[in-house]
Amino acid sequence: GPLWEDPALMRAKARLNYVRDKLNILDTESLRTWGEHTRHLHLMEGVPARVRSGAQAELVTGAWLKLYELLHTFDDGLVQPLPLPDPESVVGLPVLRTAHVCEAPGAFVAATNHFV
Repeated sequence: GPLWEDPALMRAKARLNYVRDKLNILDTESLRTWGEHTRHLHLMEGVPARVRSGAQAELVTGAWLKLYELLHTFDDGLVQPLPLPDPESVVGLPVLRTAHVCEAPGAFVAATNHFV
């Protein structure tokens, strides 16, 4: 089994899978109706396009929005004046060091780039 498990999360996962299994047996028309219903409940609908247009940002996705919000929220703790290893560089220049793993299609890099 897993190294760590939260019983409340496992119960929520079981409930989610129960509902998902019910959706798998719906006919095509019912699935279309369900899709229309859930689209009306999706509060983020259109947000990436509005941000992309308004901020003139590239590759704005849900992931982009999440990372940008984190970068903006924790700006004071993330961007620090750090001494740079090159003695000819400007010491004390604000630096943000990041590492991005499995970066495809690149929304996190694009959000970081837009932030700086």
